[in-house]
Amino acid sequence: MPTTSGQDSSRCSPTGISGRHHLDQLNRLVSWLLALGLSACSESPSSAPAPPTNSSGSTLDEEIVVPVAGDSQRAAQLLQGALQSDAAVRSGDAHRLFQEALAADPTHRDSRIHLGYFLLRQPSDFTNQGLALRHFRIARLLDPRDAEAALGEGIAREQVGDPGPAEACLELGLQDASIRADRRCEGHLSLARLRYASGKTEQAEQHYGEAVTLAAPLQRSRVRADYATFLSDVGRDAEAHQLLLQNVAEQPDHVKSHYLLSRLLARMGDRDGAAKERRIHGILQQLTDYSRKLTNEESERRLGLRRELVESYPEYARARLELIRELLGLQRHADALVEIAKETAARGDTAETYYLAARAHAGSGDLQAARQAAQRMKQENPRVPDSVLKDVLDEWKKSFGIDDATYRATLQQWMTGS
Repeated sequence: MPTTSGQDSSRCSPTGISGRHHLDQLNRLVSWLLALGLSACSESPSSAPAPPTNSSGSTLDEEIVVPVAGDSQRAAQLLQGALQSDAAVRSGDAHRLFQEALAADPTHRDSRIHLGYFLLRQPSDFTNQGLALRHFRIARLLDPRDAEAALGEGIAREQVGDPGPAEACLELGLQDASIRADRRCEGHLSLARLRYASGKTEQAEQHYGEAVTLAAPLQRSRVRADYATFLSDVGRDAEAHQLLLQNVAEQPDHVKSHYLLSRLLARMGDRDGAAKERRIHGILQQLTDYSRKLTNEESERRLGLRRELVESYPEYARARLELIRELLGLQRHADALVEIAKETAARGDTAETYYLAARAHAGSGDLQAARQAAQRMKQENPRVPDSVLKDVLDEWKKSFGIDDATYRATLQQWMTGS
């Protein structure tokens, strides 16, 4: 679950499920899992009944049997490519290469385990968790002693609502301290939720504490938000408040933290603070909803939300910078220059504001001002690669339909300083 078992959604129920369709899907999946008839630490192959399907009719899983071996050397090579793509946040390439590795050798246990954890980090629709569970279980059929596969199985089972077997798998997996910290973090988080659900509050808190300690930077806000929810539920609002303030200080656009703060502050009697957090949460949630490819009307709405965020959340230092980038993406170069002037007046010049100004000037056709801003950018931060100049001139080419020969000649002049 390294980023994880789903996106933050404060509009969902505590289980992250919304709507009758998802509840039906969850019930089908859990029934199927329980029908497998395997204990959490089973070491024997088993065949499964017909798997459930989602609304489109595609299967969530397939029969669990020991696969036939293939080309392990080829699988290992493909796995390395998958891991490199994953590290570079090229999820589509990573997923394809993981699948190709398993096509080369279905018994390649490392590929199954890495793919399982990869799937747990994707947006939650129960299909990903079901597929991850399948990979972990096959890995454990190949080696029943594999603690990392057991841990992954426990996380997947907790996410689909199969608590009994999940606890046994999590306890087994967490005995191995050599497993990656981010994965152990997710294991402790799952076990904390299970312990709390069963009324074992002290044990739950211990596991939440372990999860916070082990959390990688990309996990930290989500893990602390989960812990804060627990603390608030057990009446420790002041501690929950401090955790959430840490979250928004480190990640000001963390949607769920603002939602939780709005509820917590209201309960603590801070009406103004709660109203501000509700407003910020509403804007951030809508920006998340508008993150896909947009129509012109939706793009305008998104710009409006960015402006609202600048006004409503002055503590968010990057709010105006994100607005400027949005304007540049829509080729609103004159508007971008206005916002850049406001940003520099409020916070001073930085390498990033010079870069944004260079793009805006280039998109407006003022290459002299663009080049001057690019030079100031390099002075501010000499480590900025020369390839960034291409981004600047791309704005010029895109805005004015500059031919390739002129574009390349100008880029060469800028690169050589001539």
